[in-house]
Amino acid sequence: MFSPGKKKRLTEQRKVSASHVGELRNKLKAILKKKYQCPPGGETEHPFYIHCDLHYQAGESSKVNQHEYILTQPDYRRRHQAKCSSLNSEVDEPIRTALTKGVSGIGKTSQVRKIILNWAEGKGNQEVQLIFPLPFRELNLLKERLSLIELLYEFFPELKEPGISNLENCRVGFFLDGLDEFRRPLDFNNCLMVTDVTEASSVPALLTNLIIGNLLPSAAHIWITSRPAAVSRIPLQYIDRVSEIEGFTDSQKEEFFRRAINDKDQAKAVITYLKNSKGLYDLCQIPFICSISASILEKQPYVPDKTCDPVALTPLFNELLVLLQLRRRNVKMVDELGELAFKQLVKGNTVFYEEDLRECNIDVQVAAMYAKVNIPIFREDIGLQQKKMYYFGHTTIQEFFAAMRFLQSVDGQDENRADDRKTQIERSLWFFRDANHLKSAVDLTLRSKTGHMDLFLRFVLGIAQNFNQMFSVAGFSPSTALPEMLVYIKKKVMENPSSPRTLNLLNCLRELEDYSLDNDCVCFLKTGIPPDAKYPPAHWSDLASLLVASKSG
Repeated sequence: MFSPGKKKRLTEQRKVSASHVGELRNKLKAILKKKYQCPPGGETEHPFYIHCDLHYQAGESSKVNQHEYILTQPDYRRRHQAKCSSLNSEVDEPIRTALTKGVSGIGKTSQVRKIILNWAEGKGNQEVQLIFPLPFRELNLLKERLSLIELLYEFFPELKEPGISNLENCRVGFFLDGLDEFRRPLDFNNCLMVTDVTEASSVPALLTNLIIGNLLPSAAHIWITSRPAAVSRIPLQYIDRVSEIEGFTDSQKEEFFRRAINDKDQAKAVITYLKNSKGLYDLCQIPFICSISASILEKQPYVPDKTCDPVALTPLFNELLVLLQLRRRNVKMVDELGELAFKQLVKGNTVFYEEDLRECNIDVQVAAMYAKVNIPIFREDIGLQQKKMYYFGHTTIQEFFAAMRFLQSVDGQDENRADDRKTQIERSLWFFRDANHLKSAVDLTLRSKTGHMDLFLRFVLGIAQNFNQMFSVAGFSPSTALPEMLVYIKKKVMENPSSPRTLNLLNCLRELEDYSLDNDCVCFLKTGIPPDAKYPPAHWSDLASLLVASKSG
């Protein structure tokens, strides 16, 4: 087929190509090893959190229209068996594009970092010649048109010498971490076709062509991570394998606390306390929640030896603020971060950029100071082109700050008076008595199709409940707003008990220490008679079925 001369030239070209790829591979490994040996949180990240093997399950399991807190509860997950440590398929099927989903803080990015570092150190996945991590939060920073090769140079300028080439003849891994953080649309129906790695296009177009297979169809192996609600942004026809990280097993939770808390007796007491709190113990499946729980409970002079409310989450985050002395030390910081948290939560954003800070009148230098003094709360990273990115330590912290800000922004009161202690109390008294403002939080949450505002509402009501108790002790007359809220939430539940938002509304009632609907459903199951004839038996049946299912785990 080939003449001897052509064969010789082809062999020489392959030798040059292999030599070039080897040089490129070694340089890339050195870059990645230096970058990923240190965790992004520095000393705040516990080594066990970074290096343990998190378990995952294959296929679909979670309902994406529920808040992620709901998805950590046992009835919404199935414990699996495998470890997220290899890029290889466990079955004899070609895997070009894999998608791994998991709730916020479950360890997706940590697992990506671990696999990259293992590859760079020669410990795993060596059949892949090149691995390029391309986090979506940094891809947001690229607004200009560029080619795939130019995009890679933006992330790895050190590779301009020896140069990136011959990708179509390599086995190349592209790690696209954090699909939920990507702010630009991915149009898989009307995207212009790009087949040449040197052809310039928009970043979304490059990504869609890479995922579809127009770019590097046989050379690229793509791993995408995402929170559950964003998975639908990529049609499943372009995904060969879907898996879900489930976080810590129960034994890993216990091991974490034993390592994180130096006092063995205190560690044992903390583990017992958390096991008695079903809601918190389930939530500790998330490594970050384990971390803040350890930080708070380790400092307690004693850990209560009792079963605590399985659903009241607000006290945990109140304790986190107390631990960090945020309220006493810098009320302005809490207000400013709260405004940022609320505005971006409504938009569905969990990563922020300088333009987002300016929208909330937060100075970039001030934000950098916030990140330095409160790493568990607020963080700053340097992205492409030395541009800064900001985010809360966990989405639940953003939701908690957003709730505090919402409650202090009644009728658009002047934020500049936040430093005035008297004004703070006046604002608190205002929202404490304003049922309409609290109802607007319910309405805002119910408009969310993905449930990303659900925990925000629970925090709003939990904080209001705390004020109710605190003011009652101080001699103030009881609030009429909270009783009105109970009636309003029950009305919303009974109007549409099969709604995806219903389970969260029931948890909101429990946050307010109201279990009347639970009791009504028990009576209905026993007698078959609707406790309130205003709603048909079918509604009571739907609600009772939901409650039984939610408690079965």
